Amino acid sequence: MEEGKELVVMSMKLRPEVAEKVKYLAKKADLKPARFLANLVETVVPDLMVCESLGVFKLSVLMQDLKEELKSWSNFVRDEPGNVGTPA
Repeated sequence: MEEGKELVVMSMKLRPEVAEKVKYLAKKADLKPARFLANLVETVVPDLMVCESLGVFKLSVLMQDLKEELKSWSNFVRDEPGNVGTPA
């Protein structure tokens, strides 16, 4: 991080198992978890911007949406084996 730059505070919620992994990795990097996450975001965002400009970012969002829909459908099929199809 460059000295003298204004910072914006952002917060997030993580699943406990993810938070533990972040803490573990931050400790390995000799950083506080917040600094570790800030470094990670600062490193990844430029790559995401390139992906967005190429249209890959939108595709990845669509793929994530599809994954969630398929997960919902498979849970429905598992819970209602006699009703193969989409939930009402």
